[in-house]
Amino acid sequence: MRASGTNIAEDQKLSYLNVPVYLNFRLPLMGEIGLFMQSGVNLAFLTGQNYSCNGTFTYKGYHSKYNVLLENLPQCGFTTNKATSAEGKQGVKSFAFFAVASAGVNYNINEKFQLSFAGTYNKSLSKVSDNPVNSQYQISPAADQINSLMGGSSKVTVLSFGLSLMLRHYF
Repeated sequence: MRASGTNIAEDQKLSYLNVPVYLNFRLPLMGEIGLFMQSGVNLAFLTGQNYSCNGTFTYKGYHSKYNVLLENLPQCGFTTNKATSAEGKQGVKSFAFFAVASAGVNYNINEKFQLSFAGTYNKSLSKVSDNPVNSQYQISPAADQINSLMGGSSKVTVLSFGLSLMLRHYF
């Protein structure tokens, strides 16, 4: 069988509970305002893993004995422009390490509280995928079936950029 697809899209959502281990540096500017940088690692525990994917596929079959290409035969599984979708859970490791760096501005509200705004960078230090490497991977092995793109990948990592608003309390 030969499967060809168009408009293939996948939405992957991975959620982690992070335990930060950071080194912080603060440079006071004026009064209660200062600049800060922090870097370190997050010990990340997986809390959620979902994907949804869809695409339009055409299936053809080649019969080598008769040198015939079978197509547009839906009763035999060889459909044309078949919209297919799927949802499920990813094969993702339950624990990962992430390198983290952030920089921004903070304001000391009082001696116990500090408000900060920063840009952040977060990258996994190893692959997060827990799928076995499969040389026979097919994105759509049959009509009405679609597999996650991550299932055919062997070195999936996570990278994020963002903005953080933090309220810190000192004991």
